[in-house]
Amino acid sequence: METVRTSDEETPGVRLAFATVILVVIASMTALLWSPLWVFPASWVLPADTFLDGTIKAFVDLSISGLTIADITRYVSSWLAFPIDLLGQALTDGVFLYSDSFGEIELQPLPWPAAIAFTGLLAWRLGGLKSLVLVLCMFAYVLVFGLWTSTMITFASVVAAVAITAVLGLGIGILCSRYNMLSAIMKPVYDSLQTIPIFSYLAVILIFFGFGQIAALAATVLFAMPPMARATELALRGTPAMLRELAEISGCTPMQTLFLVELPAARQSLLVGLNQITMLALSMVIIASIIGAGGLGADVLRGLKSMQLTNALLAGFAISIMAIAIDRTMRSWADPSTAHKLGARQFWGAFAAVVILTFAMAFSASESLIYAPSDALIETGRLFDDLLAQFNTNAQAGLAVWQGWFVQTIQVPLRNLMLALPWFPVAVFVAVLGWKLRGPINGLLLGAMITSLAVFGLWEQAMLSLFVVVLALFMAMVIGFPLGLFVGMNNAAYRVMEVVTDIIQTLPTFVYLIPVVVLFGAGDFPALMAVVIYLLAPIVRYTAVSLRHVPTYLQEAAEIVGCNWYQKLFMVMLPTSLGQLLLGLNQAIMLGFGMLVITALVGSRGLEEVTLVAVAQVRPGLGILAGLGIAVLAIVTDNLLQAAARRFAGADARSERSA
Repeated sequence: METVRTSDEETPGVRLAFATVILVVIASMTALLWSPLWVFPASWVLPADTFLDGTIKAFVDLSISGLTIADITRYVSSWLAFPIDLLGQALTDGVFLYSDSFGEIELQPLPWPAAIAFTGLLAWRLGGLKSLVLVLCMFAYVLVFGLWTSTMITFASVVAAVAITAVLGLGIGILCSRYNMLSAIMKPVYDSLQTIPIFSYLAVILIFFGFGQIAALAATVLFAMPPMARATELALRGTPAMLRELAEISGCTPMQTLFLVELPAARQSLLVGLNQITMLALSMVIIASIIGAGGLGADVLRGLKSMQLTNALLAGFAISIMAIAIDRTMRSWADPSTAHKLGARQFWGAFAAVVILTFAMAFSASESLIYAPSDALIETGRLFDDLLAQFNTNAQAGLAVWQGWFVQTIQVPLRNLMLALPWFPVAVFVAVLGWKLRGPINGLLLGAMITSLAVFGLWEQAMLSLFVVVLALFMAMVIGFPLGLFVGMNNAAYRVMEVVTDIIQTLPTFVYLIPVVVLFGAGDFPALMAVVIYLLAPIVRYTAVSLRHVPTYLQEAAEIVGCNWYQKLFMVMLPTSLGQLLLGLNQAIMLGFGMLVITALVGSRGLEEVTLVAVAQVRPGLGILAGLGIAVLAIVTDNLLQAAARRFAGADARSERSA
């Protein structure tokens, strides 16, 4: 049945557009008449960064029984470093015990074939044969390219970070599930930790823990903890009341109910949370190397600094393969229906056999069985670097012409336009839009957040950051949206896309700098291109997934009435999936803001550059303020796009019910 949109349904949208235009015009005219509403006066800026720097320094210097807070935290960090170093040594070079006049006593490391066998058995037990194959492929890769030691150091760091994060997140989640007030307090804390760039609080961590492995561990735990705490709280709150009542009837104490009933019932959700924190810990590997962690992240960073880009790329792919192997294994562990898992009896039998072989290899005194090869079996670094240099030389002229045209014709004019935007009319526009989409309180809050960028002297840098994300998103949409449409309507292409995007999206963000540095050097344009490349994979994936979620009966109805593929796509599938497409667009924008700080390493200017300056100068207040500025842009964008997506989704649902 055909539905006709009435004037009452059209009026609210027309009124919104008309009211928004009128208010923005009035605000702009007012700003033109009174210049402080156009450009925020420097004398009005609040020096919040100086205040925060002083407050943090005063707290760090606070003395307790003759020891400052910094002394205490660094003493604790030295103890925390011991088990991590011990695990890393046990997997690489051996554990040094002590030395005296008679010589040194050192325990040999776990033989590398035994490490592969133990890990493979565990993957087979938890995730089945597919996980075993992935793990074996990962080890083959790191052995072929001489990355064993770096991989084991990264593994030890990730294990320590995941263990601490899991315990901390589980404990906080349990408490939040019991106390509503604590849950309400922690939610904005989670949001802040997940929206403020990690670089913004690196300076704070460095003040407390200094450069080194524990500072990297603290940064990883702060970054990865919120998903585990949220997953735990949601899982425990979702436990059926019937199970709790049954536990009470059986005489269980609250502690027994928690550990014998609620946590086992929430097993799958908790495993999903554990998988998330593992992926986040791996994504932090390179950032952690900036403040003292070693391993694969240090290899990537060293390769970028020395322009040995092939070595950086090989180490980046090792991180990606490790992430995919762990992700697939943990997903299969959470899924009881996974086939070809190793049974418990077979697992323990094989485990005992590997233990015996490990002792045999340890006492064989054969270094080739104990220490993994340190040199690459296939030497590709010089070859690929030479090929990249040759390609860059041949393509440099054409790329320079295109880059110059783009910068002068598109990038610079749009950047100047963004810098010329007046703060007050923009704040009014955001407030009116937020008011209409989610109510007056939401609108006033969003307007206040945008105003805070001007009040704290961040307006110009914020507009530069927003410009990079918006332009990169537009360019990625131009390329990725048509590709996503093709993939979404082709089953074979969709299967290929899933594999490719899985690999691309697990690559460390620093790896995306490699192609732009090779092709364009450093500067604003390479930074923009890095964000474009980073956003392509999620845009293609979200577009394809949105199309494939269109109900089958709508597609069949379009075919029955004689629609060709073009009409079916643009008149049925795209309008129906518009809400999901907006949510995908929102996720892409969030990823773009997350990538900003990385692009500052190749010349991007804006709030992301301020965060790096804060880390270099150890100014925690400045870093926090710049990070909050990026968080404001991300939160405002997220709020508006999610509200718009819900409106479109609601309109689609109403039209389907009316049809």
